[in-house]
Amino acid sequence: MHVTRRLAAALAATLVLAGCAETAGGSAASPAPEDATTAEAADPHEGHEGHEGHEGHEGHEGHEGQHLASPAAEDGEWTAEEIAAAFNAHSGAHAHHGSAVEASEFPSGIAPTRVRIPAIGVDASVTELSLAGAEPEVPSDFDQVGWYQQTRKPGEIGPAVLAGHVDSRSGPAVFVDLDELGPGDEIVVADADGEQRRFVVDELGQYPKDDLPPEVFGFGEPRPDLRLITCGGSFDRASGHYRDNIVVYASLADD
Repeated sequence: MHVTRRLAAALAATLVLAGCAETAGGSAASPAPEDATTAEAADPHEGHEGHEGHEGHEGHEGHEGQHLASPAAEDGEWTAEEIAAAFNAHSGAHAHHGSAVEASEFPSGIAPTRVRIPAIGVDASVTELSLAGAEPEVPSDFDQVGWYQQTRKPGEIGPAVLAGHVDSRSGPAVFVDLDELGPGDEIVVADADGEQRRFVVDELGQYPKDDLPPEVFGFGEPRPDLRLITCGGSFDRASGHYRDNIVVYASLADD
């Protein structure tokens, strides 16, 4: 699995998640205008004041100056050799990472089909999503998690990014309690054969949807990372979306 160099361009549109929005399906499109009576009657967020508590999370810090430079060509893809070169360049500036590595020495990843988060009771199937369209895909099932296949496979060097809905018209969705995770909480990702990769939460961030920081999808420390994303903050009834994204940052556990 490669990370496209066009990924950064997709970030500006990423995660106007449905379920973060009021519609589900292929991509997160804003709903058609409704009259005030209809909008009020269909408002799924009455009684969900708890989500207002997403506000107040401090933004993710400590990553400035730690990002590996992207290869120069705009429309190509990361290769293992390019990542190895970036890893070694990064390690040269951070001696504690050890000696240079070859591409063949990188940890392997898995194609995720299930994710478990015991601390918040999540045990959900994972589907493949794409960032290649005009708008990022989102899960069509509110109880399902999606893996953006242009990001890393969980367990590979770099960030694997999974996204899920926070709620729907009928109530809470798979990532409704994502903002309750804290440092040390476990996230287990498995493939169709039952092979697993175990991650541990490092921290959480909350950001306006139009100001998602580059470290969410970009390379930080040269290690296997996982990002979980959903919606948060206050609900904008005019647009039909939450105003923010909640991001969980996790790294591969030392098993």
